[in-house]
Formats: sequence, structure tokens, C-alpha cells
Amino acid sequence: MRPKIPADSILRLGDFRQIFLADSISQFGTQILTLALPLVAVVSLDASPLEVGALSAAESLPYLLASVPAGVWADRVRKRPLLLATDVARAALLLWIPIAWWTGLLTAAQLIAVAFVFGLLTVFFEVGYASYVPSLVPRERLIDANTRLQVVQSVAQAAGPGLGGALVQALAAPVAVLVSVGGYLWSAVCVLLVRGREPLPGRADGEPVSWRKDAAEGLRAVLGDVLLRRTSLSTACFNLFWAVGTPMIPVLLARDLDLSAGVIGLLLTFEGIGGLLGGVLAARAARRLGHGPAIWKATLVAGAGFTMVPLVDTGWRLSLVSVGLFVSSAGMVVYNVIVVTFRQSITPDRLLGRVSAFNRLLVWSTLPLGAVLGGLLGQLLGARTTLWIAGLATTLSFLWIYCSPLRTLRDIPEDYVLGGSLTGTARRDADGSGESASVPGAGGAGDDRTASA
Repeated sequence: MRPKIPADSILRLGDFRQIFLADSISQFGTQILTLALPLVAVVSLDASPLEVGALSAAESLPYLLASVPAGVWADRVRKRPLLLATDVARAALLLWIPIAWWTGLLTAAQLIAVAFVFGLLTVFFEVGYASYVPSLVPRERLIDANTRLQVVQSVAQAAGPGLGGALVQALAAPVAVLVSVGGYLWSAVCVLLVRGREPLPGRADGEPVSWRKDAAEGLRAVLGDVLLRRTSLSTACFNLFWAVGTPMIPVLLARDLDLSAGVIGLLLTFEGIGGLLGGVLAARAARRLGHGPAIWKATLVAGAGFTMVPLVDTGWRLSLVSVGLFVSSAGMVVYNVIVVTFRQSITPDRLLGRVSAFNRLLVWSTLPLGAVLGGLLGQLLGARTTLWIAGLATTLSFLWIYCSPLRTLRDIPEDYVLGGSLTGTARRDADGSGESASVPGAGGAGDDRTASA
């Protein structure tokens, strides 16, 4: 049995605290690399635009290729050794960059290969990590754990690239990579300090393991359950049109409004601040509104905020891009925390890796499609019109949740079965006509988490 802890002291739980520290350090290391690696290519290697594009593709391609194998693998092995191995491997891999640079051996092709392998290792780390947290935290405290993890992610996304830029300025890009190497080694030490014993996962039915059957079981879990399916479709739709609009923001600000890079950077910093506010509000929203209403309302708020961005113009209307991104980021973080907690609460432990992996595949595969579509629309219609389309479409993505049983579903019964129907107690909780069960992760009447979920 997991120990009970006071409502305000989730970090007093030693094993979760170590994993929290490991993820925090890992997040900052990864965000520093988002700027450091392209600068290594451009500044140190004089890479061509094609090579820089290939580097970006090498970093993101593993999420499409390796998410499902990572999910199947994560459900078959102990999570702690998996996290430890991937942290050490990432540190060793990145160490090659400054060594090869110092010795004059580093090439653009090597950098692309390193980025691809690094992406593979990161996929395995993130999938294993997402399925490890629920085993370290009491079920009713999951939302507090995910809130803290999401806040750290928001801080890392806001501050990491700036920190990376400062390190590159002070040390040179290849040397700045050493900071990330140290971060991943520190993360490995934190994982090593986790003391809880983790049983070896096994199949519930005792059948021999089969990669194809295990993968199919994970896909059925995501698509066969109305609650998981609807949240995945809503997130995929939102991500698609978010990717359509975000590349047009710098085009609109720099080309159409002729703003300097410094002013643009200042306007966009408010997005990270909004994410911090969302992390603070997530648990309160789940507690007061219930899971389902909080999810669709957070989506609506995030889309409405994004719709404010194309209203930007000179004068006081410059602030609208900051306000819009602030509101949108806050809504997205509230959504992410509650949806991740919701998914962890209703998914059996033996399926957590595969459900997380298939969800990532479904909701992140729309990002490259959205980026291409945004470029085409921007070319044909202009940046402002493309942003209007993106803002309205992201707002409408809440309908996937609203037009489903999640619309009024406040609580999930303790005996809810993945893929089951919302009948009996669950339906009474959904329409408000029955006595609510305890809210997994969010807290019921007696109780007081990632880019997209």
C-alpha cells in the first residue's frame, strides 16, 4: 500500500521527490539543447539550411517511430532501470559533441545522427517516466504530483532556451552542451536514489509475451475507451491547428508589423508565465468543476486565448499577443495536468506505458502536418488570416469533449473498467443525480499534470 501523506506535502514522499528532481533537471537539459544543437550546426559547423532542417527532423522523428515500441517495452520492464539507463546513455551520447568538436572530427552528419539517437532515448525515458509516477504517488494525490511536474516543464520551456542562449554566448555552443551532459548525469543520480522496490511487470492473463499483441492491446485501450478516445481526439485537433498558427506569429510580428527581435521576445515571454498560472490553478479547477467540465472548459479557454493573437496591431494592441498567449498557455497547462491525471487514474498499471505511448503518437503526429498546412495557408492567405483560422479551430476542439459523456462527468467511480460504459454510479455522477464517488487524483468533497497531454 502506498503511504498516505498530508495534502500539502507531496514532495515529502521521498521516491517521488527524487523522480521530480530527475525530471526537472532533465527538462532543463532538454530545453537548453533546443537552442544549443541548432547553434552548433549553424555557428560551429556552418551547416546549410537543408542540414539544419534535417537536424530538426532528426530530433522529432523518433516520437513518431519509437513511441509504440517504447510503450510496449516500458510495460514489460521495471521503470527505474529504464530511466537510469536512458539518462546515462543520453549523457554519454551528448559528450561526443564537444569531444568531436575539440578534435576537429565533428560533422553535420554526425550531429544529425546524435540528435536522432538522442530523440530515441528521450522517447523511452518520457514514456517510462509517465508510467512510473503513478506507482510512486497515492492515487488521490496524482493531480498534485502532475501539477508540480507541469509547472517545472513550463518553467523549463520558458527559461531553458534563454539559458541555452546565455551559455552559448559565454562558452560556445559545443561547450554549452556539457551543461546538459551534467544535467542528465545528475538526473541519473536522482533516479538511483529511489528506494522503493518495483515488481517485475507481467501479463495479467499469463500468456507468452508478443510485441504485436501487446501493441494491439494498447491501441484498443486508447481507441476503445470513450473517455481516452475523446481526450486524444480533442488534443490531436488542438495540436494540429496550434501548429498551423504558431509559425505565423513571428511572421506577423516581424514582417507585417516590423517589430524588432527584442520586442518580439518580450511579447512572447508571457506565454511561459501563463503556464505557471495554469499549474497553480489546475488542482483547484479539477476540484471545483470536476474532471470532465474542467477539461472542456480549459480547452475552450486555451482556444479563445489563441484567437486573440491575430487581433494584434501597433500601439496598445501589441499587448493582445501577450495576453492571448498568456491565457492560452494557462488553459493548456490546466488541461494537460487534469487529462494526464485522468488517464493515469483510469488506466491499469500494466497498460500505462502503452496507453501513454499511443496517446503521444496520436496527439503529436498532427504537429508536422499542422506546420506544413500552416505554411501553405500563410503563403496563400497571409499570416493574420491563417492565425484567425487556427484560433477558431483550436477553440472548437473543445467540442470533442463537450459532445461526450465527459461534458458533465465530475467523478470516475473506483470500479470503472477501461473500455467500459458509463452506467449505474458513473452515469449518476455524470448527470449530478447521484452521490459522487471519490475523484481520482482531483479530490472529491472530502479531498482538498505534459506539450500537450
